[in-house]
Amino acid sequence: MVSAVRTADGVRRVHPYTKIFKAHAKRRWLGRRVAEVMASEFAANAKPGYLQRAMADGRILLNSKPCAPSAVFRDGDVIEHRMTRNEPAVRAPLASEWILLLTNELLIIDKPATVPVHAAGRFHHNTVVAILADECDALRPAGVAGLFVMHRLDRETSGLLMLGRSASTASRIGALFRDGHIRKRYVALVDGDFPPGVHVVDAPLQREVRAGAGTNAVHPDGKPAVTEFVRLSSDAAARTSLVLCSPRTGRTHQIRLHLQWMGHPIANDALYGGSRAPMGSHNLLFVRDDAPSAERDRQDADEGDGEAGDEATAAADLESAMIFLHAVDYRHDGGVEGAWHYCAPLPPWAVHLTDGDIGGGYTSPSARAKP
Repeated sequence: MVSAVRTADGVRRVHPYTKIFKAHAKRRWLGRRVAEVMASEFAANAKPGYLQRAMADGRILLNSKPCAPSAVFRDGDVIEHRMTRNEPAVRAPLASEWILLLTNELLIIDKPATVPVHAAGRFHHNTVVAILADECDALRPAGVAGLFVMHRLDRETSGLLMLGRSASTASRIGALFRDGHIRKRYVALVDGDFPPGVHVVDAPLQREVRAGAGTNAVHPDGKPAVTEFVRLSSDAAARTSLVLCSPRTGRTHQIRLHLQWMGHPIANDALYGGSRAPMGSHNLLFVRDDAPSAERDRQDADEGDGEAGDEATAAADLESAMIFLHAVDYRHDGGVEGAWHYCAPLPPWAVHLTDGDIGGGYTSPSARAKP
């Protein structure tokens, strides 16, 4: 049973736990030494000396028995790798405080920044679905299996997130998101004096991989991407502006890239050049799961069983894992699913805005439903 602790400042840490990976011997492995196969096919876990130590400590098993360095794969063999996982911390209030609406079919929350939506990469228990299932009495009986992801927000992004409580609901509403039938609006705090008026950016985006890190970029050969921007306010002293962002397509990092393309990146976006990004910050959230990286090696081949990482490093990681981008509302204008409009509260960095500043029927929730 994995346990977690939340500190007074809202940082949630999962205690180190053992994760067991199992694999059946593939035909190409037969007759080859186990250490050789693991070093070639699971390179992220093959730091110098690690496999030898793991075998000596009984963390690598062959057919449920300690694996000798000289062992070779034979037909029908099963390899187990027992690893100590240290998940990154997240910063968030108790999950019951995220909830804006809870029905038998639907869950709507105000997602905190720093929390990924679902398990991926280094995150398994410090995710939106896992924390909700762990901390909310109404959701605990069904657990993670009772929550269905219909759309996503980046880990660094906060705001409105809709989850289904049944497969049928997730299928219906998820299709609306995928097919572009839902109007989505975000607020962003960006660098500089954003020009007044309405600005529509039509700039295609393409996936780029450099030195093992994957991001997107504006590129003429990319997929179509269109975003509408409207300045809400500008602060000359701080040299920042608040902008309402309405994506008409749903490409990865679309809003962030289009703002960067306009010369007004999100002010603390470490990945795309924000001037307020923490000094020395580097974003590892977009490294491919199968790509080598120093951080992944540290995580996946961790041999210690103490608390994860240095406190200063953890604090810096959390600081660079939140950006000034917040989903404020989603609207569906009708059809078989019916018309609906859901809104999230404004974030602290935009709380001085009024409902009228955003317009379009936006109304900040005055109270949050409790599970």
